[in-house]
Amino acid sequence: MQLVTCDGAVVDPTDPYQHRCFYAAASGPYTVTLTITDTPPGGTSAPLTSQPALFDVPVAVDMPPCLRQTDPALTSQGIFLSRGSNLGGTYQSRTLTVLSTSDDCEPYPVPAGQPHAQFWWSVFDSTQANPSWVYQANNGDSFTVSQANFLNALPGDSIKVRVEVRDAAVQKLYQSGISACASDETDICCGTPGCTGIDDCIRWTTWEVHFQP
Repeated sequence: MQLVTCDGAVVDPTDPYQHRCFYAAASGPYTVTLTITDTPPGGTSAPLTSQPALFDVPVAVDMPPCLRQTDPALTSQGIFLSRGSNLGGTYQSRTLTVLSTSDDCEPYPVPAGQPHAQFWWSVFDSTQANPSWVYQANNGDSFTVSQANFLNALPGDSIKVRVEVRDAAVQKLYQSGISACASDETDICCGTPGCTGIDDCIRWTTWEVHFQP
């Protein structure tokens, strides 16, 4: 492994090697060896080299991100939209929001400009003839359900909205065909072996939105 330029470091142009960083390509123990060589001025004497100093750097496995707080709550699976009292009144809208996630490298929220895990929203629209889960063109922290989004919705119909949190490592797994949970029918996904109720890492959650009669 080689030391490289540090991401985000302010580099002094007169000393570009003042800050050098090590980025691990995989988890596991790494041994770092430091040796200092001092060359006397003028080159009249042989360089002096220190004894090597050794220390270990343990690099933990990159764990997947977890949803922590949402509005509505992570386990509030039922949402009801009411409409105006007049016949055929317009349904209210409802915005679903991710408030916080935990991750060893890409948590949320973070200061502006810092990288954070991405949110993947998908909808199962049961008002369609052949409904299926469809990803939405939105990686933000919120998604609004309104009558304008689902023109076929009738009183008594329902749709499902899901949000999943993915960091860069998880997204690479998806690109190779590995998802957080094997079945799309899993409403609350905690990965493998599943949700146990003890320090669960919720990877995705699902709300069912009902258009009240």
